[in-house]
Amino acid sequence: MEFSSQVVENTLIITLKGDISALGGLDLDKRIIKEINLHNPKRLIINMKEVEFLDSQGMGALIIIRQYTLKNKILFSLVGINERLRTIFEHSEMISFFNIRDSEENLI
Repeated sequence: MEFSSQVVENTLIITLKGDISALGGLDLDKRIIKEINLHNPKRLIINMKEVEFLDSQGMGALIIIRQYTLKNKILFSLVGINERLRTIFEHSEMISFFNIRDSEENLI
C-alpha cells in the first residue's frame, strides 16, 4: 500500500493506493495518527479512490482512526470509495459510522 499526505488550509489529506489489508496495510492507523500529531489539523480526509481492497484488519485501522478523530475533535471524512468498498462498508454496518463523501470538493 502506498501512502502520501499533504496539508491544505488546516486539512490533512491522506491519499492511499493499493490494498488496506493484513498484508498491505500494516500499521495504517499508527501511520495516520502520527501524521495527525505532526500536523495538528482541524480536518482529516482520507482519499481512497485508488484502494481496491479492504479486509477486516483494514476496517479495524479505519475504526481506530475514526475514534481518535472523535476524541480529538477532528472532522474526518473518507472520499473516493468505489462500489466494491461501499458494499464492504454496508455489509459491515459501518456505512453510517464514517462520513463518506464522493470527493474532497467542499470539504476543504
